[in-house]
Amino acid sequence: MPACVLGHLIYVPFIANNRYGFTAMPFLVLSGAYGVSRLSRRDYWKYLLIIVAAFCFLFACSLDSYAYLGIFSQSKVVVEALDLIVKWTILLAMLLLLLEIVGGKSVLSRFKTAGGAVCILLIVLPLLSVAAYSTAAVSSREWKCPLRSGVKVCRKLLFSSVPDRTPQWACLLFDGNAAAAQASFEVNGHLLSGKPVGLEDYSDHNPKMLVLFATLMGRSSEELRQWRVVKIPLEYLRSNVFNQLCMKSSVPAGGIVYGSYMFAHDTTVSMPSTKYFAPELLSENISADESRPPAVVRTSGLADSQSWLERDGKECRGDLSPAPGKQFGQYRIFLLTGRSFKTDGSPDVLNSTNQIW
Repeated sequence: MPACVLGHLIYVPFIANNRYGFTAMPFLVLSGAYGVSRLSRRDYWKYLLIIVAAFCFLFACSLDSYAYLGIFSQSKVVVEALDLIVKWTILLAMLLLLLEIVGGKSVLSRFKTAGGAVCILLIVLPLLSVAAYSTAAVSSREWKCPLRSGVKVCRKLLFSSVPDRTPQWACLLFDGNAAAAQASFEVNGHLLSGKPVGLEDYSDHNPKMLVLFATLMGRSSEELRQWRVVKIPLEYLRSNVFNQLCMKSSVPAGGIVYGSYMFAHDTTVSMPSTKYFAPELLSENISADESRPPAVVRTSGLADSQSWLERDGKECRGDLSPAPGKQFGQYRIFLLTGRSFKTDGSPDVLNSTNQIW
């Protein structure tokens, strides 16, 4: 039995795709059949407990508590510990409900000592918490900021140019939905005139994967969430000092820009990949329009960068979104620089030697 369980969970450290959970079906069928066999037609309250237990698991799997825990603390250790405690509490409640359904007294009575019960819980709870995290709706910790009327989001970063690595081109890189592409963009007070272009448009693949799968879904690739870039004239940038990148909604509503939770002394940022396309992600959660696997990226000057929100002329640095809770960290608005060009003369924005600031 342990070998079967471990064999099933082997995919979890790599990519927790829901279709890989198919090997769990024998366990679900057997446990479901056993549970039903323990119920009688008159045990209506036990059927109710089954529904409550199922909702406990679904709630634990989809709960993103960072925004609410950030109200109390923005310490990485504290937030992650509280997040784990919240999920374990919910899953423990689910476990106790299931034990009650199948006859909790007879099951628990087999453990003669408190130590035996603790050992069982130490085995079961980590497995349940792994299941909750691996099936979470959000594959990377993120939050979103609606670009409502009068809302302006900004990020300040330290850009340093080395003589032998002077960039030949620069772009503003942002993560947003389709409506966010209609926003206006500023760099150090200069309004950018270019139109946002998806990174996929710079790919040499033919046909382009995002376009192909969007067509199969009966949609346009422009409608899907993706990384987009806007060209920045090099004269707009200031070397070895702070540069300011801003987005402001130019439509009444609908635009969304995303951000990453960041803690003090973080040197990397968790965000969707800028290089890879994962059609299985797009197929398993169509409503999210997400086709990029999560990635951990080391960006230049991350420790010195700052993000803030301007709303109705007021600057807010503590809460970076009008969404419920407290969103903290950094907006996914980056400066992308490079030296390579494609054969048609356009910037090679997908080159691995490019820098993200």
